[in-house]
Order: sequence, then structure tokens, then C-alpha cells
Amino acid sequence: MGLEVDNSRSQVIYETCGKIGWGVLLHYDPHLNIDINSLPHTEQMVKKFPETKFIMHGLGW
Repeated sequence: MGLEVDNSRSQVIYETCGKIGWGVLLHYDPHLNIDINSLPHTEQMVKKFPETKFIMHGLGW
């Protein structure tokens, strides 16, 4: 079972982390992430939550 990077539940976490100054680690794994090849979704989240520090982790990063 996986979770899209732009899932509404995740967006609550992104917003909250931005407000309190925490970073969000996104672990990209082909077995866990439904949209691993969909970097536009990640880019949209980075743009939507500019106060949040996104840290990319996994193969290719």
C-alpha cells in the first residue's frame, strides 16, 4: 500500500511542519510510493508549501 505525495493527509503535515519550522523527509521507494515517477506532484507540493523544508531521500537523490 502506498500514498501519493500530494495526498490531503500529507498536506496537513507539510503545512504544519512549515509553520513550526520542521523539515519533511520524503523517502522515495518504488515499493512504497504510488507516484514515484511523478515528480510534478512533488514539485506542486514544494510550490504550495514554500515555508516547508522538503528533504528528498532514496534512489536517485
